[in-house]
Amino acid sequence: MLEINDLSMSYGSGTQAKVIFRNLNCTVERGEIACLVGPSGVGKSTLMRCIAGLSRPVAGTVTLDGAVIDRPHKDIAVVFQDYGRSLMPWLSVLGNVTLPLRHRIADGGRRDSAAEAAIEAVGLKGHERKYPWQLSGGMQQRVAIARAIACEPRLLLMDEPFASVDAQTRAELEDLTLGLRERLGMSVVVVTHDIDESIYLSDRVVVLRGSPAEVVDTLAVPLPTPRDQIATKSEPRFAELRARVLHEIRGERGAAPARLSLVGEEPLQRTSIAGRTA
Repeated sequence: MLEINDLSMSYGSGTQAKVIFRNLNCTVERGEIACLVGPSGVGKSTLMRCIAGLSRPVAGTVTLDGAVIDRPHKDIAVVFQDYGRSLMPWLSVLGNVTLPLRHRIADGGRRDSAAEAAIEAVGLKGHERKYPWQLSGGMQQRVAIARAIACEPRLLLMDEPFASVDAQTRAELEDLTLGLRERLGMSVVVVTHDIDESIYLSDRVVVLRGSPAEVVDTLAVPLPTPRDQIATKSEPRFAELRARVLHEIRGERGAAPARLSLVGEEPLQRTSIAGRTA
């Protein structure tokens, strides 16, 4: 379980300090996908960096299964928006995916096997020896996702992961993310500016607004699974949820409780990429 408790973040000091958010609280259950949405500049990516242990908050805590996260953690993986800068252009697909495994798996054969399983899981089997510049943007982002899941994290963080790809590729990557969550049982937190994407992907949508930012609403997404790009988005409930999120971002509704949790949900069983129960 990911818990964010009374988290506050600011940049600068004294009279020049800018408070990004103050006293944020939310909980993401094991196996849940939660999407963070809000106006541009509200602090979504800053919050993501705090969750990842890449930025240290000025107050409050982030914990994963009870362990305080104040630095990068072996059970947390991050996928960034700019795949072009996150991949090493001089390394092959296999080389990029094995990169974070070098300090985890000493045996080269086992390391390559783990990486190849991750590459196959994202649909890139047969492209292991290619280089990033030989791949489309969507395929490069699949490499970044493979590198993240190769470590079999308990928590996957995705910061605007599909913002730089075309609509068709975006839909394919959304479905890939849902499939990986189902298969691996990991928790996923996604920052997105796309309201439709937040509803389609998530079990809960967390809406941030204000300056300093606060959680103004958390919406359960009771849409049936498995999700379908056409059928799910055609449901009346999908349109209702979309309207509510939009209204909250615009500040057209009152605030909702700032706690996020799934009650009564059976946690997904965690398995390895190769399909073994962990």
